[in-house]
Amino acid sequence: MVQSASSFDLLHHSRYSQIKMFSDFWANHLNTNGIVRNFVILCVLLILALVDIEAQEPIELQLPGQLYFYYNSQIYYVQEDSTPIPIFNKQSPILSYSWSSDGSKIAIVRNEIGVRQLAEVYNADFELLHQFELDIDFEDLHQFPVAWSSDNDALLLISTPENDLPQIVVLPLDTTVEEATIDFPLADSEEISKVYWSPDARYLLYQTSIPQGIVIATAGPETEIPQPETYDLYLFDLETQMTTFITSSSYWNCVAWSPQGNLFAGVSDYIRETETPWLLRANQLQIYDVNASIVSIINIEFEPTSALLCPLAWSNDAEQIAISYGTLSEGDPGEYSNMGADILTYQSGISAIDLASKEYHVVGVSGALSLQFIAYQAVSIEWSPDDTWIAVGALYNAFRDVRLFSYDTGEEVVITVDGQPLFDPAWRAQNE
Repeated sequence: MVQSASSFDLLHHSRYSQIKMFSDFWANHLNTNGIVRNFVILCVLLILALVDIEAQEPIELQLPGQLYFYYNSQIYYVQEDSTPIPIFNKQSPILSYSWSSDGSKIAIVRNEIGVRQLAEVYNADFELLHQFELDIDFEDLHQFPVAWSSDNDALLLISTPENDLPQIVVLPLDTTVEEATIDFPLADSEEISKVYWSPDARYLLYQTSIPQGIVIATAGPETEIPQPETYDLYLFDLETQMTTFITSSSYWNCVAWSPQGNLFAGVSDYIRETETPWLLRANQLQIYDVNASIVSIINIEFEPTSALLCPLAWSNDAEQIAISYGTLSEGDPGEYSNMGADILTYQSGISAIDLASKEYHVVGVSGALSLQFIAYQAVSIEWSPDDTWIAVGALYNAFRDVRLFSYDTGEEVVITVDGQPLFDPAWRAQNE
């Protein structure tokens, strides 16, 4: 029987985050007196309980589409009033899932621990249509996402056979497609670190990494310093099986495809003019077409100390890209003044970049936090079908939750389920 998640699990961000910050701050800084520290923590917990009671009623959002996320073996559906309910549970951990482009089917890859690993296809009512037992390493299934073919008639997965080069595995869903494997053209020293499927699975962007080893510092005492890995990005055309080199950098990631699959964006770094040495490197958004030509470059400079974080997400009208960013700024040293150093605060948030005007629209901000704390960081970003809401899979103080941001108002709603880590919010297309 489907049961609604407890209303205690739905917490409005504006009040809850303030109390969470208060609790964390005093729990960390009143450590000279254990009795006082424990008393403060107890008081904060009582306040949290009162806030939970006040927040029992679901928030009336009227979401513009169907939103899903998963935890362990369960997939949850977020109702229009923002209450999550479990709708799928096979008692085995889910590794990845993906809706077909028309929203009629969902592919689920899961691990029956100690038994087998499965790729399954269900209809929108979660009735089983296809099941494949996989001969693919668990780490590959966990690391690389499942994808749909352009006609939704096949699934595509990544496999790295032992002592062999990675392969693309094609699993047919009807008789018009044959099961197949396609080899990656990799050098022996290269390893695949990330893959990004185009929406129609015609193209696959894949990132390789090559460790650079150890170098000796030239200034001061001789010290062994590990060099950063070099990341190469390639575009692989599954129809022609041709590979195109895109770019190489020690920092080039956060890749995202446009909805039409004709453009992709990524983040690189560049050297800017500044008198502060540790702020020399800044981020820029680079947009390419499938011919490996640069279409646009946008420098990311919210503040002099801002940094663009992963991931990125194109709006469905392909006019904007949502990004996660973090900003450092100097704060009041306060009780730390005897340390002889300024205190830095960290602020993270979600913004959308208009690709035509290159202007920023701030969607949501987590608030300024001392570096003693960790503000939330987006792990995944998904626009709603009408681009009015952005769903974010967020990492907050080593905890994962789902956050909804209103594009127009900046309203933020945090969804949790029994304190469990939640993964990969995804909107289902409704073309029926």
